Amino acid sequence: MRSIIKNTNTNTTSSGLLVRTDSATSNYILAANNNGSYRFGVHGNGNAFFNGGSVAIGNTSAACKLEVNTTPDADAITLRTSTADTLGQTTGVRFQYNSAVPAAIRARLTNVSSGAGDLGFYTAADGTAGNLTNRLEISSAGVQDHKANSIVNSA
Repeated sequence: MRSIIKNTNTNTTSSGLLVRTDSATSNYILAANNNGSYRFGVHGNGNAFFNGGSVAIGNTSAACKLEVNTTPDADAITLRTSTADTLGQTTGVRFQYNSAVPAAIRARLTNVSSGAGDLGFYTAADGTAGNLTNRLEISSAGVQDHKANSIVNSA
């Protein structure tokens, strides 16, 4: 048997948990603090957000904004592109400060049938995402390509 909680109250500044189904604004669950600011939400269209605080996965508290706790010898996070079917497609992590994007780490598909790929380290001198340049690449065979960048050894 299915149960539905429906709230038709139009007051959106209340604190607490709001579960709502209406055709005008879609279905959603929102949690608000005492001043009515939404701290957490899940919308029926699949979008979700956390506004403030930290997220812990595999633990009850987090020491930073996102903490994933796992067992030894296990990957903690998987970045997956489930529709990759063309050589050169990428997936990765972007580092951003406000609107500036100075760096990224990306995996690039080099073999469609096996799923093999290279790992690239990108930077942008001007902080523009469109100007990210691959500065170091490690191939699936372990070969390092420094992309004509000098190697500096410091003491």
